Amino acid sequence: MVNNQFRFFCTDLDGTLLGNDQFSSKFKQVWENIPEERRPLLCYTSGRLLDDILHLIQSKILPEPDYIVAAVGTSIYDFGQQKIIRQFTELLDEGWNLAQVNTIASSLSVNLEKQPEHFQNEYKSSWYLNNAPDEQIDQIRESFEEADDLQVRVVYSSSRHLDILPNSANKGNSLKWLLKHLGISTSETIVAGDSGNDSAMFTIRGIRGIVTGNAQPELLDKTATLDVYRAPQSEVCAQAVINGLRHYGIVLMEDLPSTDPQDPVHLERVVLVSS
Repeated sequence: MVNNQFRFFCTDLDGTLLGNDQFSSKFKQVWENIPEERRPLLCYTSGRLLDDILHLIQSKILPEPDYIVAAVGTSIYDFGQQKIIRQFTELLDEGWNLAQVNTIASSLSVNLEKQPEHFQNEYKSSWYLNNAPDEQIDQIRESFEEADDLQVRVVYSSSRHLDILPNSANKGNSLKWLLKHLGISTSETIVAGDSGNDSAMFTIRGIRGIVTGNAQPELLDKTATLDVYRAPQSEVCAQAVINGLRHYGIVLMEDLPSTDPQDPVHLERVVLVSS
């Protein structure tokens, strides 16, 4: 049955669309098989920088999207127009000073390791911090709160990645801004993800979601009471995304490749069990 309710699909990349080459390739084929008249707008949201995401698209690993939210919600790119949407970027300047952020981070009494330059941008200071307890992350937040002229957000995900961002920057806020910019409601939107920094998308009122079978505990906890397609642990990365889109009626049986390596009966059973 065709579902015309959904106009926008926003998905994380690493651990969601990426992470299983077979099903990443299958997702690209399935998405491009959906007729344009019933295919939602496609948006990628990722901690990766924009150039890295564009390289994945140019390499034919991913289908061409309509929009890209890069660097943990710090920039929005209109793929059709091939340009950054500057109205959003200008909102991030308030309370943000990258040099001051880096100075404070470097002076913290925790074992932070700065991530390589290709993970950094003017609105994102990214570090490695392994297996930090909640108390340690709270202490880091307090250190930044003591700087009166800064308004920042500290995001810790995957038990390793520490991002310091402008206060208004995260995947959820950037998605809300883009939806409003496009005149699309949250009830017309599906998101997909696997980690804690995706949770800000799932908790937007009215959003439907796809939680992959390889999702991390922090996302599972945040979405425990939400209306989502929760994939079993055997469904990982893009495999879960495809089945989640089947669940919501975006992908139909006719969109699946004729040489589909997965039993279509299993796909139908997943939809029924998860309804």
